[in-house]
Amino acid sequence: RYSDINKKSKSHHKYFHCAGTKSFAYINEEEFVKKGVKLDRGDLFIRIRVKKSGQPVNEETVAMITKLQEVKITQPSSSSSSSIASSDGIYSQGFGKERPGRVRGVGTGPTPTSLWGTSSQCQAQLREENAQLNAMVKELAERLGKVESIVVESKQVESTPNMERCVQSSASVIDPKGKESLMLGKKVKLCDMEGHLVANAIIMSLDKSKMVMGKSLGEEYYEVAILFAYKPNAPLFVKDNERKTVQDAVGSHIVWFRDFVSL
Repeated sequence: RYSDINKKSKSHHKYFHCAGTKSFAYINEEEFVKKGVKLDRGDLFIRIRVKKSGQPVNEETVAMITKLQEVKITQPSSSSSSSIASSDGIYSQGFGKERPGRVRGVGTGPTPTSLWGTSSQCQAQLREENAQLNAMVKELAERLGKVESIVVESKQVESTPNMERCVQSSASVIDPKGKESLMLGKKVKLCDMEGHLVANAIIMSLDKSKMVMGKSLGEEYYEVAILFAYKPNAPLFVKDNERKTVQDAVGSHIVWFRDFVSL
């Protein structure tokens, strides 16, 4: 009687594997050692149902492999996922929604709820992920806006006569009457010896005893962080082994003569 039942159950199987005595987990680990990539359920299905000759085990398997590969072209599987299976991955799209109690292709033990949670938990996770994505989009939009404003400003500067671009010592950023501390963190213009604008920067320190690039700031220098280079090839007043020009110093802290800094 049991043999008849087993034969009947076996007759319903379409996709026979040729993995032999090796477990699916062992084969997955074996592929990881060889290629450094974990197989998803779709790739594992193909791996264990193709003979050494390269031929699938039967016609039904050929049709399913073709279907999985077509889905994979339009939706590549994610190897960065922390889950061993995805509820909407390539395998699920090929074979359909999982039934309660077990997850196909991952062995005994895992269930849809243990892997992916309940539907309400999934919705909460999706809302959280959407919120994170929206925050990232907002941040990128703000960064893009800042970049665009710098580009517009640079174009305006390029269309301005040289002598009007930057004022030398007569217009130093420091009020002769004092209050230097108010300039800390201010956006300023850096000029060359001829008074031409070479870069935008932020004043990072006014501490006269501070050492930057081997120089004490003293009464001569400000410590600045260059934001944007208008004249990338303009030489720095103080150079080191890695920074010779304004472009080399973009994003880093350098010293600049006080008399050639203006608002």
